[in-house]
Amino acid sequence: LSASITRLLSISGIQRICLPAKKKSWFNRKVTPSLKSFVKIFSPDFDTTYIEPQKYNFTVMALCERNDDHLILNSEDKEEGKSYYVDMAPKSVAQFGPFFGWRWLFYGYTFNLSTLKLNNSGIDLNFSIYTPSLGIDLVYRNLGADYKVRRMETNKQDVTKHVEGLSVNGLDIDIIGVKAFYIVNPKRYSHQAIFNQTNRQIRSAGSWLFGTGWYRNSIVMDWDRFSNDVNSNTDITLDHNFSDSTLFFRKIVYSSVPVTFGYGYNWVFSKNWAAGAQLLGSFSYMWTHSDAKETSFSIKKMINTMSFSKFALDGAMRVGIVWNNSQWFAGADAIYNTYNYRNKYLKLANIFGTINLYVGYNFWKRK
Repeated sequence: LSASITRLLSISGIQRICLPAKKKSWFNRKVTPSLKSFVKIFSPDFDTTYIEPQKYNFTVMALCERNDDHLILNSEDKEEGKSYYVDMAPKSVAQFGPFFGWRWLFYGYTFNLSTLKLNNSGIDLNFSIYTPSLGIDLVYRNLGADYKVRRMETNKQDVTKHVEGLSVNGLDIDIIGVKAFYIVNPKRYSHQAIFNQTNRQIRSAGSWLFGTGWYRNSIVMDWDRFSNDVNSNTDITLDHNFSDSTLFFRKIVYSSVPVTFGYGYNWVFSKNWAAGAQLLGSFSYMWTHSDAKETSFSIKKMINTMSFSKFALDGAMRVGIVWNNSQWFAGADAIYNTYNYRNKYLKLANIFGTINLYVGYNFWKRK
């Protein structure tokens, strides 16, 4: 009996060895390798003498931020000898909130520290995906409710002392956009190390950056209401025609598609410490439409100067410093963006900046 069982097992073993290997499906043979190659483009292997990859799956972080937003209007009609300049900005307040991260994604919200309430003076939504070689930022901002006059000139006369701090009623700013940029040297330079607090830069390195995107900005201003507020709340009467469509507008909407170039560098100056900076310039093709107030000035002139396509130069700057021992991290960064609009008579600049302080903890070690 024992010999018979041994013989049967031997035959079975020979049969298993002789069975043909199972043929891989078309998907596993054609599609899977292509997908892996595609993912490899955005998540290449690191040079581990320069970058230490993230060792953990999840992150919790506490963030304190302060926004610095400005809308600057500069208009001039040299033929008529008229000019106007105003810098409007909301009061800068500190906000605090918790954030949670999973590898490439972070989510969180902030409280206004002065009132201990959710920040509801406007909408500021940001969604980002940062891989080793690719960064994608999606943003939607609705602002204008808390803006105040910071500086103002009319016909070359500085009237700031009369109107500084005056609330700007009737202003509404909407920004929606998406930006993507590619890191040329992701094997040695990690933008995540400074601005996403995931990988660690352990040796100094830099990289060229380039990208593109799409933005749509809408600015609405009630100049009649603003003029009435100035005249009723200050001891001056503005000698200015706010109905002049060459210098003022009721609504401006402009969209742009930028081509972005820049350079980033991370400096590792001590163990667990790194400082980084990115400077980006965008050459944008801009579509512009303005719903200006109809006046006797000239609708034809308004159309010729306010409805057109042109190029514009925008910019972005990021600087930061971080301490990271792989599991705990803390640091600070500042991020500023500018969006510009201009025609023969009018120049507008939207400047949006954020200064952040943070501390965080990584957990659930990767296998």
